[in-house]
Order: sequence, then C-alpha cells, then structure tokens
Amino acid sequence: SWVDLALMYRAQRDHQAAIESLEKARKINPSWAEIACELACSYNDIDRRDDAIATLKRAAKLDPRDLRIKSLLAESLWAKDEKEEALQHLVSVCLETPAFDLGWERLYHWSRELKKGYL
Repeated sequence: SWVDLALMYRAQRDHQAAIESLEKARKINPSWAEIACELACSYNDIDRRDDAIATLKRAAKLDPRDLRIKSLLAESLWAKDEKEEALQHLVSVCLETPAFDLGWERLYHWSRELKKGYL
C-alpha cells in the first residue's frame, strides 16, 4: 500500500518520497487517521511545521476524538513555538483522556515552562 511504501521511505530518510506516497494514500482515504499522523510526522521531519499543523487540523475535523491526531497537533504547535495554543490542545486531550499518562506528564512540563497553573 502507499502507507507501507511511505513508511519504507521514512525509514530510509527519503522524506519527499514518503510525503508523495502519503498524499496519494490520503486521496484514496482522506479520513484515515494513520495517514494524517504519518504525513504530519514526515512534514515535521523536514521542518515543514505549517504543513504538519494544517494536515492535523484537517484530520481533527474528520475525527475529533482521535488521541494521536490531537497529541501530534499539540506537539507540532509546540515545536513551531506556538506554545499557548499547543498547551490548550494538550489540556483538552488530557481532560478527554484521563488515562493518557504521557499527556499529563507533558502537560506538567509545558505548564511549568510557561508558568501556567494547570498542575
């Protein structure tokens, strides 16, 4: 499949080929969360944060309850230095998914860095 091919390209650090394969996969199945997450990771690998964020925001509209999409969106925003928005997304993820230990840990560190009183 296009996704498998993209994973092979990412492993070889051929990010452009991975992106092209994932774009083809997304045309076939635009609502598949795995494609959006892999595409966003490929964009992040080459510092195309705006593309990663746009991809994840589109995916979140299609599947608003997917934890991976929301968590990756928060991470991508944080990496782009949009820390306030990233923190708000992470708060939302943690409140919706109380058992998400990694999210709570990240929330603790991010809120301390921004001197916010979330925890």
